[in-house]
Amino acid sequence: MPLISLLPILIGIYDIYFRGILLTEIIKWTVIGLLLQIGGAVLMIFITERVGEVEADSSGKDDWRKFTEEIFKAKGWHQLMIAIIMTVTIEELIFRGPIYIAMLFLELPALTWFLITIIDGVIFGLVHFKEDSSVPGFFSRSWAGIVLSSLVIKSGSLIPSICVHMLWSGFFLGIYYLAEKTSK
Repeated sequence: MPLISLLPILIGIYDIYFRGILLTEIIKWTVIGLLLQIGGAVLMIFITERVGEVEADSSGKDDWRKFTEEIFKAKGWHQLMIAIIMTVTIEELIFRGPIYIAMLFLELPALTWFLITIIDGVIFGLVHFKEDSSVPGFFSRSWAGIVLSSLVIKSGSLIPSICVHMLWSGFFLGIYYLAEKTSK
């Protein structure tokens, strides 16, 4: 198991043991984050059905398909879980890590944190735009980034955002994996 996979555990130990964040708070914010993600997904489905899908550029879909096919060629769920843990941990350290570090050392006004959350979400949406080059895809990824950033700020820990991101990605990769297995 790659060493990066242990990083969420180490961050959790640091937050709980050294910073005194309660495990119940981490669980509470993880559940709230999942509910916000589900709510955002339902809202995006509703809007897309009402307004209609904007024509998507499919140039990034081939890259995403190649990536997921490479993962699934590996030895099943074990490899898939390691890929999810590593990818999510790296993404959370890149996108929410600076917010976490700033939160540890800076006391900023609420409006500043709000703007940081929005900016982080939009950047997250833009970086993931290649996976689904559509307006609803961009907004759903941006919403995910906003929710994950908010979780870091509200909980004071990276762990809820890592957990929500892992569960969300794992759910969709799992569905994709099952669809690929059953279609063959």
